[in-house]
Amino acid sequence: MWIPEKIKSLRKSYGERQEDFCQRLGVALSTLRHWEQGHGEPIGPARKLLDRLEEDLREGRIKQPA
Repeated sequence: MWIPEKIKSLRKSYGERQEDFCQRLGVALSTLRHWEQGHGEPIGPARKLLDRLEEDLREGRIKQPA
């Protein structure tokens, strides 16, 4: 389940602003903001991409910014 805090945390782990992270996910900025405010949650391809980004970070395939 992608709760608001988890989405924010993942975005911040990538060192990205909302404006950048929404492009990475292929969603509108307003959509990402809604998710981060707890008004709905990602479904379909966006959810799968979030899962993959989280896995890549956890497995060390993506390095966290300094």
